Amino acid sequence: MKDRILHFLSLEKLTSTRFADLIGVQRSGVSHILAGRNKPSFDFIEKMLLAYPTLSAEWLLLGKGEVYKSTPSPKGTFFEPKLFDSVPAPTAEQPISVEVEVEKSAMPEKMSAIPVLAQENEQEAEQVAIFYRNGTVRVYKTQ
Repeated sequence: MKDRILHFLSLEKLTSTRFADLIGVQRSGVSHILAGRNKPSFDFIEKMLLAYPTLSAEWLLLGKGEVYKSTPSPKGTFFEPKLFDSVPAPTAEQPISVEVEVEKSAMPEKMSAIPVLAQENEQEAEQVAIFYRNGTVRVYKTQ
């Protein structure tokens, strides 16, 4: 299984330390598994499969089949949280708009000090969106 994990890390272009951080295990644990000192625990395998739902459990455990499932998981991957499942995909005719009202007094001081980038016609920005790693979004309006 060590070789399959190494192969998976290579496919995902991940270092062992980044991988450990992403699935929520100790870096030393990943190091011991990749060095062959320890075998992955059920907890390790479970965290890996939950973080990467498109990864084939049969391939990881038994070495059979393809690395990735042939049909994508409806839950997305660790890097594609399905935060907006209920929002339809945008189209040219009907773009999606997610509005969050934030009072100007709630805006951090440093945020209001950030210069607004302008295009050639000197348009002012109307809002700033910050996308957090936990899948949440905070939108600050300038007016």
